[in-house]
Amino acid sequence: MGINMKNYQKLHYDKYYIQQGDDYVSCTKAECFNSGEPPTSIKPFKQRWYYAEDGSMAVRLERSSNNADVFNANASSIKRMERTRDKEKGMLSYNSSHVSEDGMPCDFEIPCTTNVEDIVMRIEELRLLTAALKKLSDEYRELYEMIIAGIRKKDIAKYFNISVDGVYYREKQLYKFLASDEGLKNWFNKD
Repeated sequence: MGINMKNYQKLHYDKYYIQQGDDYVSCTKAECFNSGEPPTSIKPFKQRWYYAEDGSMAVRLERSSNNADVFNANASSIKRMERTRDKEKGMLSYNSSHVSEDGMPCDFEIPCTTNVEDIVMRIEELRLLTAALKKLSDEYRELYEMIIAGIRKKDIAKYFNISVDGVYYREKQLYKFLASDEGLKNWFNKD
């Protein structure tokens, strides 16, 4: 199940970048949003973009599985922001969070920033977190998604047909697993 997004390429952004390996090169709007080449057997991934929620920048991501996850996380974050804004206006009720094309939850918070280094660091965090989440059982991924979505423990317990204490226990187990993941541990202890 993909994420349907309005056309964010029609909006104006203050800056445009193209990802080239670990570098982000400044470019024009036309270069950033050029459709590029169709997927091939060598690069089977669709072209994806990162859109800053505050309109400060758009980044043409390299075609890779990790950047597909980054796109899904960014799209989910933008959709959540839109739902929140609409909900505050009384237009929408909460609907379940989105999943990426491979079925992984992708409701990650992506902070608004205009600093390219912050975005690069956030993209790497998202890659590591996505890799760790893929190791979880379906039940724990669903629990993670519900916690991130802000669903009350009482409602989670009812959904899983367990006690509220059972939810707290599983949440603690989930956090222990994420804290013990080597990729995440190395990333957060790299200083």
